[in-house]
Amino acid sequence: MNRYEAAAAAVRTELVLALRDARADFEELPGPTTGRPISGMSLDLHIQHGYVAVSLRTDEEKWEQTHIGDWQHAKFLSSLQDSPDTAMSRLAAVVVELYNEVREDDVFGLADRRQMLYLVAAEAVLNEEVAIVLNELGIEAPVFGEELGSAPFAFFVYDADEMLTVNYCDVVRAHRVTARVLRNEA
Repeated sequence: MNRYEAAAAAVRTELVLALRDARADFEELPGPTTGRPISGMSLDLHIQHGYVAVSLRTDEEKWEQTHIGDWQHAKFLSSLQDSPDTAMSRLAAVVVELYNEVREDDVFGLADRRQMLYLVAAEAVLNEEVAIVLNELGIEAPVFGEELGSAPFAFFVYDADEMLTVNYCDVVRAHRVTARVLRNEA
């Protein structure tokens, strides 16, 4: 396992634990019977500030195209709200540790590392295990593999500094499709 894969596995592990730990919070969410199902999840990395959050988008907000910070369930889970021994805080610690592997005076290296961490977060969010846990929690989340296509539910990871204004989950999915196509052509 290379460094990138190991980082994605570490982020995924803590994310899955955080989602499972928040079962009671998920049970309080309005469900499909109320007409406000959840149609998206964002893993928000605030790397330089040392915290992470999980935000949830309602189906209604999907059509409004609002900013993640404006979602009704923005920062649904947050390392800022947790004690240091919780999964969200451990997830933030993993992200900060990976970021701090680069020298503080290496401006370009730090920018590159942030971009890598957004990709790592997208890999983690798109992992089948996350979708399985969300489904166990009553949220209909798809498993995205190496194929194109869409679903009523979407995953998001954005660069908070907007160095690139792209959903890193879309980038990871595009890379997966490209890898499959290239394997098939070989």
